[in-house]
Amino acid sequence: MRKVISLALFGDPSQKDGSGQNYHAYLASCVLGYANLFSRGAGWELHVHVDSRTLEGSYGERLRRLAEAQLIHLVPMGEAILTRAMLWRLAPVFEPGIDYVFPRDIAACPMPRARAVCDIFIARNCAVHTVHDAEAHAGIMGGLCGFQTGLFREATGLGALADLYTFARKSDLEWAQHGTDQLVLNRLIDRGEGPSL
Repeated sequence: MRKVISLALFGDPSQKDGSGQNYHAYLASCVLGYANLFSRGAGWELHVHVDSRTLEGSYGERLRRLAEAQLIHLVPMGEAILTRAMLWRLAPVFEPGIDYVFPRDIAACPMPRARAVCDIFIARNCAVHTVHDAEAHAGIMGGLCGFQTGLFREATGLGALADLYTFARKSDLEWAQHGTDQLVLNRLIDRGEGPSL
């Protein structure tokens, strides 16, 4: 069984415009935490979806070295538009041979409790899981959800990440607004014909 923790990393931390500088700093501890709690020996993989700006910037070489050491699976994704890039974390849902995908925020340090909720979801045989860890985190949060890939694709009728973008019907301006990715996920799940939690 293949189980993927899926992250998105974009922007260049050397730039002073704030495009990613708050999140690149968490990379080392994030990778170490996942390597310890979600081990490859237990069927877990850590996928890092990254934009071209990051790959060409100061963190590109670090990411390549992590990939060479087989600590991450590095997935180049091209140009990033804020919340559209956040949905990159769902890309493994549509890859053959992957059974479960858990999109997570790179700034959230993995904890034993986070592993436990993933294991419980896998044991329950449901299509979608979500974690509500704070009052502000209601509905499906882009970094606190999980999917049994086959059931999710069957229930939504989506076969590729591009299908999710088509479903969203958002302009680049809308994708640049904080929270748009979560609005799209909630609209998808809340449909009458959407997957059951």
